Amino acid sequence: MHKPELSGRLTKWAVEISGYDIEYKPRTAIKSQILVDFMTNFTPAMVPEVEKELLLTSGKASGIWSLHTDGASNLKGSGLGIILRTPAGDAVRQSIRTVKLTNNEAEYEAMIAGLELARSMGAEIIEAKCDSVLVVNQVNGVFEVKDERMQRYLEKIQVILHRFKEWTMQHVPREQNSEADALANLGSSVEGEEINPETTVHLMNSAIENGHVEINTMGLTWDWRNKYVYYLRDGKFPSDPKESRSLRTKAARFCLVDGQLYRRSFFGPLAKCLGPGETEYVMREVHEGTCGNHSGAEVLVRKIVRAGYYWNRMEEDSKNFVRKCDGCQRHAPMIHQLGELLHSVVSLWPFMKWGIDIVGPLPWAPGKARFILFMTDYFSKWVEVQAFEKIRKKEVIDFIWDHIICHFGIPAEITCDNGPQFVGGEVNDFLEGLKIKKIVSTPYHLCANGQAESTNKTIIQN
Repeated sequence: MHKPELSGRLTKWAVEISGYDIEYKPRTAIKSQILVDFMTNFTPAMVPEVEKELLLTSGKASGIWSLHTDGASNLKGSGLGIILRTPAGDAVRQSIRTVKLTNNEAEYEAMIAGLELARSMGAEIIEAKCDSVLVVNQVNGVFEVKDERMQRYLEKIQVILHRFKEWTMQHVPREQNSEADALANLGSSVEGEEINPETTVHLMNSAIENGHVEINTMGLTWDWRNKYVYYLRDGKFPSDPKESRSLRTKAARFCLVDGQLYRRSFFGPLAKCLGPGETEYVMREVHEGTCGNHSGAEVLVRKIVRAGYYWNRMEEDSKNFVRKCDGCQRHAPMIHQLGELLHSVVSLWPFMKWGIDIVGPLPWAPGKARFILFMTDYFSKWVEVQAFEKIRKKEVIDFIWDHIICHFGIPAEITCDNGPQFVGGEVNDFLEGLKIKKIVSTPYHLCANGQAESTNKTIIQN
């Protein structure tokens, strides 16, 4: 289109548009203040949802937790009701059956179990509510404690409350505590043989008696110590024969002293076994307490052992605790070493470079096959797969010969991990005889054989 013709058409359009009172305004640049005003007006409605999502995914919220407890006692037994609400609004409800108690003792037991549950779930600020005037006023110091047993309950609660940053305890009318009351009545009415672990927990001891075990937040049932206590005290075994044999072997390192579980050590005295509600307090005191020096995870574990404590996930819990320590993150030494350049994995032509790996054990398949041996070509992503009952060096050599060499020729490189099936002398001699270069990935660094790991993931998902 020539320029005069284009100019004439634009003039006609301008004449036709002028009759509609249309005004053209050029679009200016969007200023930063306009974006700020937009975000200010848009975000308030989103803040509650974002905060709720963060609290649900963090696993340890720092907001205010709400706790409602109640205790019930009748001719059939005693029960405890607990309702713990997270800052995000989610609720954990638990019905507990316990030994025969008075009404006041049941109220104390419910409050202690609820506080232990909240602390083990990471609560730092707690609002406890109870319909017992006696318990609330004794804890707040309004009523004087004269009974020796009530004094022991009060001391137990004070020790637990000391682990929270902030706490309040208030009395609520019974009608505002009806849900916790229903859970308590459920626990007191269920017979011992009718207890379902998924709905009701059975506590065999009082909170102020020796051998009391805290509530476990993962299954809301007995913690890891119970199977050893049952075996050493009552001679009870798990129903699974394999688990029973394992328990009999492991229990040789444990003993009961006055109802408390201890673990024998080669290097010191008996180590007291801790439940979920006590581990974080011990780690904090050893790591950043009066004599703590913010040591690393491995040193922290050794210090806890020397202090005379033990639980079954010490290494994992210590690593997570040190990783989240604010002081360690702020004052840790900076790494000034230059980063290493990334090296690409190059495969110049098809079937030159293969990655090999094993998937399993899997559910039994026809022919008693439980393992899958596969090889992936780095260039074409072609996969060769075969199932085996067991995979040894012989199976690996036969698989490479039958499925790779006989079909695609002799490859130049094969990448594998440090599995005993791949690093043995027979496999090395086989590959060296064919002049195949074997590349072994670094332990715990799976990306060195990333193509095989990607195929591994695809096989498992499908």
